[in-house]
Amino acid sequence: MNFLRRLFGSPRSPGTPQERQRLDHRAETLPAGYKRLIQGQPLEVHGESHHRAEIEAAVGRRPEGHQDIVDAMLVLEPDNQWDPNAIAVQVAGRTCGYVPKLDAKRYRPVMEWARAQGFVPVVRADVTGGWQLPDGAWADFGIRLYLASPNKILGQPEPPPPVPSREHPWAGQVIAFTGDNRCVIAGERLDRARSEELARVAGMEVHERVTKKVQLLIDRDDQTVSGNQRKAIEYGIPVVHEAEFWAALGLTVETI
Repeated sequence: MNFLRRLFGSPRSPGTPQERQRLDHRAETLPAGYKRLIQGQPLEVHGESHHRAEIEAAVGRRPEGHQDIVDAMLVLEPDNQWDPNAIAVQVAGRTCGYVPKLDAKRYRPVMEWARAQGFVPVVRADVTGGWQLPDGAWADFGIRLYLASPNKILGQPEPPPPVPSREHPWAGQVIAFTGDNRCVIAGERLDRARSEELARVAGMEVHERVTKKVQLLIDRDDQTVSGNQRKAIEYGIPVVHEAEFWAALGLTVETI
């Protein structure tokens, strides 16, 4: 009963200060009908701010905040009005957020496979944040999943790694990136390190921030204007959207 309570019910109370810093609410043995997926690169969950009450019900409320490791269940929501591929992230039986829309589409074959095999997928997740602010308000939570690529989970060959062309308008130039990534290439969501690596392979030098030496700024988030983007405008540095940038390097891009 204890391991079922830890997986589906209220988590155990924090004990020592070390436990409060990083609690592990994962059940060592899962009940029948639940299986863990292979771990892989981190994947940020979306929508936690809309599910604060559910997250607090799952892991509790602590003024010092959370750094908890939990078991998270992935549950298809085919009737979701916003996304027919929606995958809910549940902790202790409560929906605490969703797999990002584009990633939900990528992992739909995994969910279909799990359903055909008769089990609910369970993944390791980190729950962070949720501390009390000086004004008495409570900070938002963040949830990060750790799961392998769909191909690895399904035992299928991975697509070949993307190889950017060196024949493009910015060869030899100094560039910088700004904003959060919204692109997937060859099934891989690009983080900053991977983006910079691809840019260097394509013959460019990458700076961490905008200076007068930068000759091109790659805007990864067209919803906001960053400080780097304001500097680029001030210095007269051209700004190009991330999807357009990768397409010019001969890469096939999906945007989130």
